[in-house]
Amino acid sequence: MTGGIEILTGLAGSGKTSSLINEMRRHQDEGGEVRLFLSSEHEELTNRRNVVEGGLMGCRTPNLSFPIDHVCTTSEAEQVLAGLGDNAVAVFDEAQFFQPGIVTAWGNAASRGVRILAASLSPTQLDLVKRHAHRKIQIEIPCSECSNEAATDVVYSEDLTYPKHVCGACNVAINERALADLLRTVIENEPFPGEKKTYQPFYDVDQKGWELVRGDSPARLNIILDAVQRSVGVRQLLDDSVTQPSYLDLGCCSGFFSDAMTTAGFRSTGVDVTKHFIDWASRLARIKGQAVNLVCQDARTFMDEADGFDVISTFATIQWVMQQNDYDEGLSCLKQVFDKARHVAVVEMGYTTEEIYKNRIKGLQEPIDRHWVLKMMQQHGDFAAIEVHHSGENGIWRDVFVGFRGVPTLCPFRAPFTNEAVSQISNVKQHWEDGWAGPAFSVYWQAHIEITTLSLKGWFPEQLAVPFADESPVLSIYHDGKVAATVDVRPGEFEIQCEFGVPRGGLFSLTTKSDAEYRPDGDDRVLAFVLTELSFK
Repeated sequence: MTGGIEILTGLAGSGKTSSLINEMRRHQDEGGEVRLFLSSEHEELTNRRNVVEGGLMGCRTPNLSFPIDHVCTTSEAEQVLAGLGDNAVAVFDEAQFFQPGIVTAWGNAASRGVRILAASLSPTQLDLVKRHAHRKIQIEIPCSECSNEAATDVVYSEDLTYPKHVCGACNVAINERALADLLRTVIENEPFPGEKKTYQPFYDVDQKGWELVRGDSPARLNIILDAVQRSVGVRQLLDDSVTQPSYLDLGCCSGFFSDAMTTAGFRSTGVDVTKHFIDWASRLARIKGQAVNLVCQDARTFMDEADGFDVISTFATIQWVMQQNDYDEGLSCLKQVFDKARHVAVVEMGYTTEEIYKNRIKGLQEPIDRHWVLKMMQQHGDFAAIEVHHSGENGIWRDVFVGFRGVPTLCPFRAPFTNEAVSQISNVKQHWEDGWAGPAFSVYWQAHIEITTLSLKGWFPEQLAVPFADESPVLSIYHDGKVAATVDVRPGEFEIQCEFGVPRGGLFSLTTKSDAEYRPDGDDRVLAFVLTELSFK
């Protein structure tokens, strides 16, 4: 038998694997050598119990299987291929889980008389195989709905194992019906029965006319996406043609973030204790044909049993663990989030000043606020960098904190305040590129040296010198929420120098609050003063 490369393409469940098995059996019956290769480089395969050397590769046809010879890396497969002679058949199912370099090895083996059979190539592999003589076998099946057109899409009902094959028009109609049915279910059930209202939107689903409690979900997603793009470790995984970074949303509600991160190239897991939220997310995942791992379990138990994830987010979930259990249980869960995030942890906490959480945390040991979260991340996170996105930024409800295990690439939104003494770790609230600061200017830092003094210089406009009824307006400087200095607001330049004790490596906030504000004509901003110099010593 002459060598060559044959590639099988077609929809999931169209019969590619059964075609490979039948061809392997035929060649083996004729006395030829057959080697079946599966990749060991991706968890989607290696998590399957049968994917071991000597295991059986099955298919959707009952009792049709073939023994697996090699579960190996791309380089190991290349070495085996180099030793095969003519009349051997080398078969690669789920070929997309091998590195693109396997295509060159196929070409070399084919030139020596080895016959290569490969199914389910990645886009990169399909492009590379064009450089070699090959035969493409496209497996087509008719639409199971209308029978008039060839199937172009797959639709899943109860799981991702047995798909229905449909044409484009039928796929659109089926998905529209399934989405409408899902949205009806949401209306009929908790938490807002009878209303077109839900806590969290569905990702990439038109919900025009709906009231969303967390309408800031897209803004929070952008914080995660920004963080993973700036994490060197996550970027390496995303840029690899085979590996996928893993993502966990702890307290996922109806799956907005796990859905979005799957679309962004992650192997996503969503965990929530509320069964109907998980049911909704699972239905949408099936509609989209996504392999999202959705788990109905309480956060504490899941984190006790879970391995690590490359990226973990938890939005307003840990304080519920504290309410339902106690403060220590919630803190332990938060520490596990820090510990099990291999590259990035994104955290939002409900603060004990909020009415929904006030006086409801069992065994509360200290107030939970911005300073509490920063302290916990610094003490227990072992992060190389911590960043804060203040509430209000791009419409987010609460502060969002991002911990990076490795030093992230530079963040483009920062104002140019950082010097050798400090690094800026948050966005700047109410400060603009032209130097103006608003009535509540705020920013977070990390100290590179021991800091003892803050120097701040600026300029008050004449328009702020409006007499107050009782006393002159004041500009107050806050260090971690406590007043460090004040100055009377008078037209012209001002300078403040005050004690500002921070140990080396410490995280701290600087906030200024002005009793007086300036609203210039033709400018939507509410202003207080121009900041001309800011330094720490």
